[in-house]
Amino acid sequence: MSLTKSAREHLSPAASAQAYHGALDQFGQHLQRFAERRTGRGPDRLLRSVVWDQEPHGITDWLDDPDCCDVSAHIYPGVRRTLEAVFSGDPLEPGLGTGESPNGGRITEVTLCWGIGSGKSFLTALAIQYILHRLGCMRDPATALGLAPRSEVVIANVSVNEDQAKNVIFSDVMERIRGSKWFEHNFLPQPGVRSELRFPKRVRVFPGNSTSKKVLGLNVIASVIDEAAFHAEVKDSARAYANPENPDNFSGATELYAALQARGQSRFGDKYLMFLVSSPLFMGDFIQTKLQEFAQGAKGMLAGHAAQWEIKPVSAYPSGESFFIDPLTKRIYDRIPEDFTGEVKRWER
Repeated sequence: MSLTKSAREHLSPAASAQAYHGALDQFGQHLQRFAERRTGRGPDRLLRSVVWDQEPHGITDWLDDPDCCDVSAHIYPGVRRTLEAVFSGDPLEPGLGTGESPNGGRITEVTLCWGIGSGKSFLTALAIQYILHRLGCMRDPATALGLAPRSEVVIANVSVNEDQAKNVIFSDVMERIRGSKWFEHNFLPQPGVRSELRFPKRVRVFPGNSTSKKVLGLNVIASVIDEAAFHAEVKDSARAYANPENPDNFSGATELYAALQARGQSRFGDKYLMFLVSSPLFMGDFIQTKLQEFAQGAKGMLAGHAAQWEIKPVSAYPSGESFFIDPLTKRIYDRIPEDFTGEVKRWER
């Protein structure tokens, strides 16, 4: 219904409100018809076309496509299963494509307590590469993720020291990007910058350590806390407030986690994503505390404890090699300990 100016002036408030809502309904119908003519799939598809410059790949296609990642012949089964579980959401939904947590809610936190040599750094490098692919497919990552237009969007890789964090970015992540034709044609970082990776569309990959405050003022959509069990823990610290599990100690990983989580939630809601990866250090360390939270039903989490042999394929072990597994703790032994009294299973290729 359309009204002339003079007719609108003589309407009662109730009639004016009715006319206003009628006009909104009419506009919505026009939008739906336009979307269906343009895309054949309704207004949801039109909304997606506003978000995406090009349709992003789903995680399985991304890992296997020779022009994208092409790691199908090299990726450990456990690494693939984990990435496919994390990024199991609708590829065309605005965000990072994360799936549902077994405890309910969209996955915003992934905790992996894996053994040495099981592919933790490889997994996080693949995850960062895939997140960059999704951000690169967006018209404007900032507005798609709910920020002001032309805001910076940051992926942070934090390790026990900044040199190690840079090594992951400039070795593992950059090598994956150099080998990808998709990045070559669509989304290469600025050359000559050695402090971080700077991509088009104001996307950055930033290294840091657990005591650095530089990362905390940034719009961090995704973060990796590497070697999370090995970050500084100081006894009898004046900063002990940061570690309520050990009230006399300061834990760098605990403080960093709390700061990143609070900022991620406030800026991005359930679209942010954090990886906590480490081999265990001692009983009750930071990474095992997070595993316990998952076991107790914390929403939005995906977590797992795995030995190297659970992640790698059988073919990764030399022919004839054998070892012993404690089925309760899933620990691996090259020989049965003298003081061991439980049941042990023998595994042989």
